[in-house]
Amino acid sequence: MLCFGPFVFGQTLSTTVDGHTMVDPGSPTVLYSPFNWNVLSGAASTINSGAYLRTLFGGTSISVLTDTSANMRPYSQLWVRVDGQPWVQHKLSPHTTLNIASGLQKRTHLMELIVKSTSETIPRWSNSATMVTITGFVLDLGETLSLPQRRSKNILIFGDSITEGVRTVNCDATEDTDRNDVLGDYSFAISTAFDAEVGIVAFGASGFTRSGTGGVPPLPLSYNYLYAGVARRFNSPPPDLVIYNYGTNDGGNIAGPLQQVVNSIIDMVPNSKHHVLIPLNNSHSDDIAWAISAIANSRVTHSATAGFFDPRDSCDGLHPYNYSHLSLIAPRLFPAIRDLLYPSAAPAGVSNGQ
Repeated sequence: MLCFGPFVFGQTLSTTVDGHTMVDPGSPTVLYSPFNWNVLSGAASTINSGAYLRTLFGGTSISVLTDTSANMRPYSQLWVRVDGQPWVQHKLSPHTTLNIASGLQKRTHLMELIVKSTSETIPRWSNSATMVTITGFVLDLGETLSLPQRRSKNILIFGDSITEGVRTVNCDATEDTDRNDVLGDYSFAISTAFDAEVGIVAFGASGFTRSGTGGVPPLPLSYNYLYAGVARRFNSPPPDLVIYNYGTNDGGNIAGPLQQVVNSIIDMVPNSKHHVLIPLNNSHSDDIAWAISAIANSRVTHSATAGFFDPRDSCDGLHPYNYSHLSLIAPRLFPAIRDLLYPSAAPAGVSNGQ
């Protein structure tokens, strides 16, 4: 079993350590999901379930180095797979080296990593104890990483626990990271249904007017930050589409905060489209319709979700099970998303979900 201590790359993107090649997470040979990673030389960090990376590696083995010095239980969990084989679950812990694969055929391989779940019960915004921090990739001596093909579109999804993957598995596990899995969520299903890279930014209990679990501010105060003190970049790449699924946790009128966020992002990326989902519990439909009308921009639309979710397809009447997300909810969302991403392909009379 490989075990490496902390390592500082400095200005290099790869180096040799203990008979292996180590590659900096800031290397341009790693494809990160947009809008939810802070990628620097020496560390790539995220607090978002659904954040992912892909890279091609040569040789027979790969390990991922992490920094868990600030983490607490319940530790964040990951899904990792190589060459499209079944996903393997990993849990961050004081053991910082994740041994992903060994004994492979000596050739090029694809590694994919997804943040499965992060806890709602511990700090996740300021001094985050849920942070997933990648500090390096360990390869066979002399091998390298290379960049997979990037998909042609970019989607940013803002949402609450229903978008984060909370309780998609069950309501019973002692640690909430075992109950939650973004891989069984409509949000991640979008990334597999379209030629798009998808950045999921979702936090349980949050809304346009309400703070989320773990100290996450309401969306008007958090949309432009990855986490406390670290700005979110909207221009590299710019989003083709921004989806909003908020309101379930909000009381009062959300029209003003919704306008504020949408207009602010449009100011930064004027060619982006924006699509607001009426919450699955059908709340705030009037607020949302009023806000869309007030924004008065043809690139800003909304759609109803009435009938998408049956509370019986849930362990608590609120959070859909994975089968509900994947087979009942997501397929109903796909037509509107497709028409927004590829309007020239839409049949006559399609109104982009309105």
